[in-house]
Amino acid sequence: MHFCLQKSPPVEFLRQSQPLLLHNTTAVPLSIELSLPEPFGLLNDVTGKLLQNMNLQLQVGGSAAPTVTYTPRHLPGGSSQASAAQLVLSFGRPPREHVVHLSAEFNVPELEFPETVVDFGCIANGTEVERKLLVRNVGPLPAPYSWSFRSGSIRYTAWVCLCFLFLFLIFLVCIVKAHIKSCYSPPAALSLFAPLIRMFVLFFVPS
Repeated sequence: MHFCLQKSPPVEFLRQSQPLLLHNTTAVPLSIELSLPEPFGLLNDVTGKLLQNMNLQLQVGGSAAPTVTYTPRHLPGGSSQASAAQLVLSFGRPPREHVVHLSAEFNVPELEFPETVVDFGCIANGTEVERKLLVRNVGPLPAPYSWSFRSGSIRYTAWVCLCFLFLFLIFLVCIVKAHIKSCYSPPAALSLFAPLIRMFVLFFVPS
């Protein structure tokens, strides 16, 4: 049995199911034990739960069609994946086994970027430099994409730090002047605020 899921916007497939047809051709009733590992499962038609083990009772000439399901694992980034397993059926006395091979693939749009840094080098004033960025579709599905530039965050952080520094210096000058007028010497006044200066430099001035 083979399962194939494709996740491509705007459609999402969460699970795929297939019936497994069983028929008792012997002259005696059969008790069949089915077992299989994840990410495959057996659907309980009554409760709707997925099971890894199931027992079926087949009368002489009876038939059953248990539902075998495949649910992709949740991988980081939602990448494509492939799975293979065996559905084991145990029945009869002495016990006999029959194996059904299971395979599955889960495909999503995937893009590969061989380069993560684009270096424009030294650019002369008044000139332009172009660089090509290779983008490769490594999946079996079409992969639409869009791109944009991120800018301003570093510059904004620098301006915020400079504003804090400017306000802090104004505050410090005012306090020092007040202490000088109160008969404190300048070295003594600065020594009082040295811990504040060190804390400001530590938390607000980028290294």
